[in-house]
Amino acid sequence: MAYTATNFVEKMKAMTCKGTFKWPHLIVPDTRFSGDAIPDYTSNIVFDPDAADVQEFLNKVRKFDEAGYAAASKTVGKSSLPRRQCIKDDLDADGEPTGLVAIKVKSKSAFKDRRTGAVNERSLKLFNAKGTDVTGASNYAQIWSGTTGKMQLTLDYNKAPNGYGVTMYIDAVQVIDLVAGSGGRDAGDFGFSAEVGTSSEPEFAAAPAAVVEDEGVMEF
Repeated sequence: MAYTATNFVEKMKAMTCKGTFKWPHLIVPDTRFSGDAIPDYTSNIVFDPDAADVQEFLNKVRKFDEAGYAAASKTVGKSSLPRRQCIKDDLDADGEPTGLVAIKVKSKSAFKDRRTGAVNERSLKLFNAKGTDVTGASNYAQIWSGTTGKMQLTLDYNKAPNGYGVTMYIDAVQVIDLVAGSGGRDAGDFGFSAEVGTSSEPEFAAAPAAVVEDEGVMEF
């Protein structure tokens, strides 16, 4: 494998096994940290590490990571380089490990035409559980945390400010079990119990509130 200071010349395709999407920005890109740069579509994908197909996928990523690190060390001429993790422990709201593992994936939401200089927006290619193309379909206008699916990825070994490692770019998404337009966490998850009050009466029912998604926390 050839390696330069910035990336592998050879890239590898990999299909994930079924996982759970966490904090997905697959329809509207994540603009929180993009600044003036083109924002990314992003998601974490969470897996059960005890599943056989999960280990097969993770081992493929690990082997690519090891080969890339060896090539980078040889090219840079150092036996030890700063390294970033491409597979991490999944953490709960309190920062404690859940026993699951997670990867982070991304893809640019637009591309710049080298000839004209124009910036053209792009949508991620979406397929449903049956393999039907649902890109732009109204019932897939939201994809929330808890959705399960698979992704076709391009793995690229590169150097970033936090070290050398594998970046996983999204080529396409298959949604198997869609979660969209529901509350997710209920009142009990936040420590609330049932109380008597006027807001429980029909005449005081609130109008549907807008959904705000910030760092994966959904507020209503």
